[in-house]
Amino acid sequence: MNNSYNITFSINRPHFLFAMTTLYSLLKNNQKYYFNVYILHNDCLKQNEIDDICNKFPLNQFNNFKIHLVDVSSIEILQAKDTMIYEDQSSVITIIQKEVLFRLFIQDLLPNADKTLYLDTDVMIRGNISKLFEIEENSLFKGYWKDGGAWINAGILLINLKLARELNITKEITNFLKENNNTDEYIINHLYKDKISKYPAGYVLHLRSHDKKEEYKSCVIVHFLTNKPFELSATIPNKVLYMEYQSYLIDFMKHRFKFRLLIMNSFIFTIFLSYKRRITHFINKRLNKNNKKVREMFNNNSYMKNKIFKYAIIKKF
Repeated sequence: MNNSYNITFSINRPHFLFAMTTLYSLLKNNQKYYFNVYILHNDCLKQNEIDDICNKFPLNQFNNFKIHLVDVSSIEILQAKDTMIYEDQSSVITIIQKEVLFRLFIQDLLPNADKTLYLDTDVMIRGNISKLFEIEENSLFKGYWKDGGAWINAGILLINLKLARELNITKEITNFLKENNNTDEYIINHLYKDKISKYPAGYVLHLRSHDKKEEYKSCVIVHFLTNKPFELSATIPNKVLYMEYQSYLIDFMKHRFKFRLLIMNSFIFTIFLSYKRRITHFINKRLNKNNKKVREMFNNNSYMKNKIFKYAIIKKF
């Protein structure tokens, strides 16, 4: 059995920390395998940032991975693309960043790799993923069929890079993008539907807001299609499912952006102090001055500050 696998993310700056959370969930649940992790980016990351992450808890507890930065600025057609507005069959309009197109050129960006598992940054790994890397020789992609088997979701996608190079799909995709402004998912389904295989049943779940909790208890990989667990508007079941890995994300952000948080802390505390006298006057006027419990509750503001900081962190990143 092969114990070394390739994992690929394509990200912009705001999604960087979410990718690290997905990576953490992968490593924690697959410690007997080795992973070469490729991060496709458009000149938005630096190697010292990656080194900083790998040398600090919790990623430094694992020695079964290596992160490789891959700059896509050499792909000319990608530089010509910008944010896309996509309307599905239900007339739902979605704004999509051009980073989703990066995965269409992995066969050129990773010339020495035969296959890779592409993951979106709203994915959580819950178990052994070795079966996901099995793909037929004549299949370009392997994914999860949705809409009754008529359309593949590209959020968790195994790509046969060797076959992609043999068929020179880069040329076909480039020509298509010159004439069209479509998403990666549309291009894969439109051009290569006959070369897509599917994952084993019950192995992967693309979770929507209306799905029941019981449906994802046994799944190895969960892809949060709606109600992203790192968003404040997410439903409680999604947050509970993501809690262990989300806590890592928050802890890391507190460390990585310590200086920024210090400034934020000072700013909020300064505002608080400016109103403290008015608040104290209000309390003293309307409440018993000798009520120590009331005084302690209002004077001890650490709980309130922590809540404000946590909200600000998640909202910003």
